[in-house]
Amino acid sequence: MGGHVALTVLAHAATVGLWTQAPAWLRLALLTLNGISFLVWSWDKVQAQAGRARVSEAVLHALNLLGVAGATVARVAMRHKTLKSGFSLSALAGVLALLALCGQFA
Repeated sequence: MGGHVALTVLAHAATVGLWTQAPAWLRLALLTLNGISFLVWSWDKVQAQAGRARVSEAVLHALNLLGVAGATVARVAMRHKTLKSGFSLSALAGVLALLALCGQFA
């Protein structure tokens, strides 16, 4: 679980770093994507527990890349897909993308 917490901290640090440097439209996009990501990941966990139709893994990976902070909070808080290394890798890719964006606005 320690690796997931570290990834969550990195995701948030990268988001905050970009937040302080980015134009308003990008901050709004970040807020929206992370909110949607958190909600969809949480919804998938609820659906899994109820044995109902789930969100596709491709969508979850995309949200992991685009809204990594929201996705990692949901993953850790709900203990959802934390044992699947592919999701940790796509979250790491999302953090690296955020860090690259930070460099664009420095």
